[in-house]
Amino acid sequence: MLTVRLDGKVAGSATRSVKPVASDLPPAASATCTWDANTWTATVIDTSTDPDATSPVDVVTVDWGDLSDRSVGAAGDTLIHTYFRPSASHTLTFTAIDTSLRSNA
Repeated sequence: MLTVRLDGKVAGSATRSVKPVASDLPPAASATCTWDANTWTATVIDTSTDPDATSPVDVVTVDWGDLSDRSVGAAGDTLIHTYFRPSASHTLTFTAIDTSLRSNA
């Protein structure tokens, strides 16, 4: 309800109904990553969640940081990559994408 006062007197008012809409937040990207130095293999297991339960995690990707193709999987998947230059430094980028195409890395 909105009331307008002019010189202390009610000059007018209006009432409207509103329906709050829940926000659709991006997923909370989360994963565990392990490294096997014997096989030069990195393993990433998705543990991402949807903080507001409106759009579940649909797709996960990992850019392995070595100019190879990124890996694409579904929620909860395990993604594995073998490096050919293990002595080099690599930064992995993990991304979770929900059914509304919102993402978080």
